[in-house]
Amino acid sequence: MNFLKKLLGKKGLGKVPDNKIFWKWFMGNERSFYSAVKSRTHVDIHFLDKLMPKLQQLNSQFYCLTGMLDEETAEMVITAEGDIKTFVFVEELIAAAPVIKGWKFTALKPPIELKEMYIEMDGYRFDNSKISFINNTNPHYPDEINLTLVHSDFNEKNKDIITNGVFIYLDNALGELNAATLIDAVRVAVFYFGKKRNLWRNTLGRGTIRKMTIIQHSKGKIKMGFH
Repeated sequence: MNFLKKLLGKKGLGKVPDNKIFWKWFMGNERSFYSAVKSRTHVDIHFLDKLMPKLQQLNSQFYCLTGMLDEETAEMVITAEGDIKTFVFVEELIAAAPVIKGWKFTALKPPIELKEMYIEMDGYRFDNSKISFINNTNPHYPDEINLTLVHSDFNEKNKDIITNGVFIYLDNALGELNAATLIDAVRVAVFYFGKKRNLWRNTLGRGTIRKMTIIQHSKGKIKMGFH
């Protein structure tokens, strides 16, 4: 993440809080946290609701995803939800993590195999059977990555919900760092009789900040799973 520090510069980054205090607190509670994640029972109450206030004392842009990596290993992913300015702080927090048996700590959401992942949110499903994409090429900018994403249930009434879900899906599919730094422009569109109609557009620039929709960790609005 040194390249991000150079990209952003020192000015405006602010002072990084004491990560050691956070990890000391975590180690004092990790057995109960591990049990909650492994049992998959009230993970929000027994783990996330306790973790998030402490985590956001370090940085208000820190969020968390968790689950079992395998039968014996719980994974805690610290995410900045696409806020590129916060990536370096996430990396520093994970670099300071102690080695704890049964835990894996990951900085930023890693890429997930598309054919294995789905997201359910507000009554809609987001997976590779619902979402397709078009690569919009421009001969004047051959290196630009410009995508149009299409969801089969997309319409004027649900465009905000579908747009949010599509971007959360993209963020998880590509990985948080890739989604924030490699894509130049993304638009969500609907097709009528073979014609594309844009309903929403978000133009990004390489090295610029993109604020993704925040996953509410304890509201039960978003369900992620694997086929």
